[in-house]
Amino acid sequence: MVSFTSYSWVTRFLRLAREIPLAWFLAGCILAWINLFLISAKASQDRQVLLRRIAFGSGLFVLCAYVLLTIYSLHFFTIWGDEANILSIAAAGIHGLLLYNPPRSLDTSYSLMYGPLTFLVYRLALMLGGVSHFWIVRSFVVIANLCVCAALYLLLRKFISTFAAVALMAFPTSVLIQHPEISLGLRSDIWIFLFSTLAITCSLLETESVAVLLVGLMGGFIVGFKITAGSAILFPLLLLYRKFGLRSVITSSLVAIAVAFLPFALPEISLHNYISWLLFTRAEGLDPISVSENLAFALFLISPSVLMEMSVDRSESRFRKRLPEFLTIVFCLFIGALTSKYGSGPHYLWHIVPPATLYPALVLRDSENAPVGNQTSALYYIAVACALFACVNLPRAWQTARLSLMPPGVPVAEASINQYLDFYRHRSSLQVGYGSGDGDYRSQLRYIPIYRGQPYTIEGNTGRFETRLLPFPTNVLQQMESCKDDVWLIPHAQKPFDVWVLTDSLRTTFLQNYSIDRSDGVYDAWVCDHSTPH
Repeated sequence: MVSFTSYSWVTRFLRLAREIPLAWFLAGCILAWINLFLISAKASQDRQVLLRRIAFGSGLFVLCAYVLLTIYSLHFFTIWGDEANILSIAAAGIHGLLLYNPPRSLDTSYSLMYGPLTFLVYRLALMLGGVSHFWIVRSFVVIANLCVCAALYLLLRKFISTFAAVALMAFPTSVLIQHPEISLGLRSDIWIFLFSTLAITCSLLETESVAVLLVGLMGGFIVGFKITAGSAILFPLLLLYRKFGLRSVITSSLVAIAVAFLPFALPEISLHNYISWLLFTRAEGLDPISVSENLAFALFLISPSVLMEMSVDRSESRFRKRLPEFLTIVFCLFIGALTSKYGSGPHYLWHIVPPATLYPALVLRDSENAPVGNQTSALYYIAVACALFACVNLPRAWQTARLSLMPPGVPVAEASINQYLDFYRHRSSLQVGYGSGDGDYRSQLRYIPIYRGQPYTIEGNTGRFETRLLPFPTNVLQQMESCKDDVWLIPHAQKPFDVWVLTDSLRTTFLQNYSIDRSDGVYDAWVCDHSTPH
């Protein structure tokens, strides 16, 4: 008889294995081989037709599943830490507050190490939709995801047939399904994925000046979203070099640098502070766990290319022609894996997925004379393996979507904040703080008063990563003693700022100077004991 403990061990093992896509890719290849063995008795022509149908169906299934999940995500509400942090900084920028404070700032603790374009994109979304029409903010991410799917398909179709393109689409979409909280979240990753794909597409244009300009523009956008994704520009630059020569690479690189620096012309975006943060986070060193996870993920990302190369084209001369593209992908994956700081995950390598998706298509294009059976079998293996990987992650992806739907209390909490803003309009300022429930959606709504012009001082999310090694800003404690911010909204019936990422000195100072003035059952309004209305 199997004990409950045994089932728990199996569950933990399956959860661990789910995070190792290479294992599922290999398992999928074995499953595909077994199926191929079972149908080996069929006539060769019938077998090829069946394999084509399975490969096409697998790719179409994964693609449709992700598209449907993406469209469904229009109803998502932001409940993850990074999303609330990004929206808060974006809202702060609307009112001229700094996007990046110095790492050892005495006055704030909210800076987050994304590139400036991340905040500018969601600032635009907030300006268009505000906080009352959150679906408009969500639509930015939904459109980006749909554009990724369309751009990848059109890119593949430049080299291979519709059947092959759809089959290969199982690979990138299965990657996105693995972590929907990243791909469908209000972050920078899906935008980097999109502009990496568009940069490759632009490098294939026939007009040199247009190709050079657009590749540089896309490259600048990539760096502007996250500087660690900068290596994504190497593959399209290589394609530019092959087509137009060295001058095009130099010109495109200069355009990319200019575009990447352009946001720092805005007064609220400090290049000095941004560079200071980069140097500080690099000084943390490498995280062995993140490095090992990303190396395993890098092996998965290169597996379809290796499988296609081994199955379809064993000609040394043709492989030598493609060798620069292959080595560029490997180099980018290696650099991405070895620069993994604390908290980075496999999505830090997503910018390499577009070239890793294109490379098998290049192999197929260069191997037109290879046996059709070999080409079909390779696509069949890749599509089935990635479909299995997607199926493993689809239940979690769907559960994430369900959990991320707007909680019924969000509109009530938003109304509560607005009522408090109106009631305390004669006080110096009002901010939403933290209670004792880590991840409480009521604390995630802290961007609403910021959007309406209130200050932004304390951020718990950055305490997990960027600011975890820094002392808590001393001026914040002094400001609490002097009641700079008269009112703090704390989730009802919770201890103020009682989360592990915030210091005991903050909690102690707050309790010494603030007490509950009123409560509406959603938030408790803590008002400074020795302040008066203005």
